[in-house]
Amino acid sequence: MNAMKTTHKTYDFAYPFSLDGRVQSFLPGRYSIGIEEELSSGSEPLDFRRVKSRLYHTPNSGVPIEMGVIGIDPDDFDRAALQDGVRVLRDLHNEESVLRVSAFDRFAIERGENEGMSVTRREVEVAGSSVD
Repeated sequence: MNAMKTTHKTYDFAYPFSLDGRVQSFLPGRYSIGIEEELSSGSEPLDFRRVKSRLYHTPNSGVPIEMGVIGIDPDDFDRAALQDGVRVLRDLHNEESVLRVSAFDRFAIERGENEGMSVTRREVEVAGSSVD
């Protein structure tokens, strides 16, 4: 009997995403991938090979549900998570982010400017990350 190991990765997707080789796309939300690997016999150093992987979605109920997608490539999951993260960062740093400054932060900026303090665009963008 070969030794087995299972690894889990979880990511909260902000946008719909797809995985390579799959027609279906997945809605935003929390997804986990379970990766089962088996120790290759007689290998030095230790070498594991992937046996199967499963995708799980955790809806608002908090109970993970297996998506029925078996055999997905964990690298595809990582790639989709990275692409989602890039989109989130773009949203935080686009021109509209200045418009999403909270009322409290807007008041503080205006008050500072009225007292003769200069506020740079970068400071406004950083303040814009705290959305109402």
